[in-house]
Amino acid sequence: MHAMLRHEGPRHRRLRDRVASHETDNSALACGAAANLLLLIDDDLHESAQAMTVIDGFLSSALQLLSATDVSRQKLIALCASDEVMERMDTLSETLSLLRRRMGALAATIR
Repeated sequence: MHAMLRHEGPRHRRLRDRVASHETDNSALACGAAANLLLLIDDDLHESAQAMTVIDGFLSSALQLLSATDVSRQKLIALCASDEVMERMDTLSETLSLLRRRMGALAATIR
């Protein structure tokens, strides 16, 4: 994980939790185009966090299943049968791409 995104210890909430409750009062970002970009960025952050939650759930389920003594072909197939994880991975890829572009555009508005 990227060093800027990793927060360890009980004082820090998970990244997804912090993103979901993000708000800013930053006056440098409160004007016109920057404010609009900030709204779009906020939406991208929320959508990315939601996708990561689903992906995290799948990974957790996979780990549990692979660690279980009663793992079976049927259980593995059932876990992989849902298209939701793949859809969320596509969503995450798209929203992260948009987020990077919008963050660059936001940086360009700051003097």
